[in-house]
Amino acid sequence: MSRTNTAYSHSISSGIRELWRSKRVRFIISLVISVVVYFLIIYSSQYVPLFVTGPERMPFPVRVKLVDETIAVSQQIEEPISTSISTKPISFQKFIDEILPAPEIPETPSPSLQKEEIAREAVTEPVARETEPLSPEEIIQEVEERILMIEKESDREMLEVARRVLPPAEEDIMKKDASPTFTVDDSILTPKDTNITSSSIPRIIGTTPFPEQAEGVESAETGTPPVVMVPELEPIEPPISLEQILEQEIVEQPIIEEAKKEKESRPYEFWDDLFEIRLRTYIEKDKKQGFFELTILPKKDAKINPLPKQVAFIIDSSASIGQRKLDQTVKGVREALQQLRDEDLFNIILFRERATFFSEGYIKATRENKQSALKFLQGISSTGQTDVFNSVRQVIQIPPTSGMPNILWLCSDGKPTIGLRDTRAIIANLTLENQGRYEIFTIGGGNTVDRLLLDFLAYLNRGFCVIKGSIDQISSAIPQEFRRIQNPILMDVTMDFGSIPRDEMYPFVFPSFYQDLPVTIYGKFDSEKHKDFVFRLQGNSAGKRKEVIYRADLTHSNTGDFEVAQRWAFHKAFYIISRIVREGEKPEFIQLLQELKDKYKVRTTYTP
Repeated sequence: MSRTNTAYSHSISSGIRELWRSKRVRFIISLVISVVVYFLIIYSSQYVPLFVTGPERMPFPVRVKLVDETIAVSQQIEEPISTSISTKPISFQKFIDEILPAPEIPETPSPSLQKEEIAREAVTEPVARETEPLSPEEIIQEVEERILMIEKESDREMLEVARRVLPPAEEDIMKKDASPTFTVDDSILTPKDTNITSSSIPRIIGTTPFPEQAEGVESAETGTPPVVMVPELEPIEPPISLEQILEQEIVEQPIIEEAKKEKESRPYEFWDDLFEIRLRTYIEKDKKQGFFELTILPKKDAKINPLPKQVAFIIDSSASIGQRKLDQTVKGVREALQQLRDEDLFNIILFRERATFFSEGYIKATRENKQSALKFLQGISSTGQTDVFNSVRQVIQIPPTSGMPNILWLCSDGKPTIGLRDTRAIIANLTLENQGRYEIFTIGGGNTVDRLLLDFLAYLNRGFCVIKGSIDQISSAIPQEFRRIQNPILMDVTMDFGSIPRDEMYPFVFPSFYQDLPVTIYGKFDSEKHKDFVFRLQGNSAGKRKEVIYRADLTHSNTGDFEVAQRWAFHKAFYIISRIVREGEKPEFIQLLQELKDKYKVRTTYTP
């Protein structure tokens, strides 16, 4: 039994111990304690003094007795006068009567005495005025303005200003041709008084006194009042009537028309804002020889109407080109035809031993004519011999169309099998006979291309050459490159570079300008002599002469590197080779090419 009680008490103690270790019991106990402590603090706060009085206390007690006292009516306080700190409003008149002292207003003299007094002061008092005397109304207005100014400046100091109002003058209407005068009593002007001279009479500065003013003494003796001269007013021009305005416009209309015609007939129209010009320079280490690269490109947002063009597609369909290359060429030409606009002119020429024309002459690129041209290009076979010179010469001999670029688009491998076969002779003779009338663009592909013929035939005739390494690239290259000359904007181009010598500018023959085709010019200059760069571009567009002027400082332009000089040397070498092609291998040409190779690392077939 005792063991049972012992076990039971042991279980109770262990349960209490476990309960005490519980977190929930501990939280409840801490919460109860916190509430009790806060309650005690709040309850005892009313007994805790916040301020403790000092040690000083009153030395003796004071007894206060409250007594009720009635104030008689006779002892009531008078109504206080309203001031700036009073809260009871009063009338403005009462404020004036109680606060401000009564102003002393002098007795108003009669109008006749007042006029005599003013005249006496004007005569006896030396006055040097630059303008006419003030009228009484103006004097009153001036006094009023002065009073208001004083009141505004001394508002805080409460200055008392006594206003003195002058009576208005009598109205006196002057008669026609009368002058304003001052009436002076005879008793005022006596021989003992000061004589009135012409200098003491008020008058407008800059006017010539009349003879009567110069005789001031005689005027005083006879009693004639002095005359104040009034300046003559400038005559006011009458307003222009509507009829006169219309008549003036009718008279000026021929002049306006003539100026308009003169503007339209000007020889030049400036295009400075339509072109983007970039200039890069490079100066060698000796700081003397300089090179520049000038790139000219029409701006993308420039609103320039493209010119119509005349295009001749010349396709080599001989056996030397091969059927596969011919098919790729025809495919590319068919796509290029679709880029022509209705106002463009075109023709297609197939050549073997001789040339075959699609049309007897150039025709407009209408939809019907394009469809006919596509039918003409169907079923073409690669056969026969190749006569490049006579076939192209036959096209060049056709008179070009004025007012538009005349373009020859030559698709060939450049390898003749009959006729004139010498490459240099073909280039020289075709260039000589062309005389710059047609712009020749050449394109080829594959490994059997005569690069010399295609390159220099295009270079000497203001075109460019495109040669693809793969035959399969020809069909896409033709429309892609033709798109670059889709929009011609300027032809018959000339350029002027001011004091910089022209013989060191390349390309030597300047091409026409197209909307999507930049033109790059390379030149050479002396850095000590040529610091100011002035470039002038001229050309024809739609029957009018256009002009672009560009100025720059060669010493502060965008600095390039040795590549600028190397590109200049490359274009010069190209020009020298073109002369070798036309004139033969002269020793001086070979020497120039050797110098370019040694100095600028430009290699050619003549200087490997």
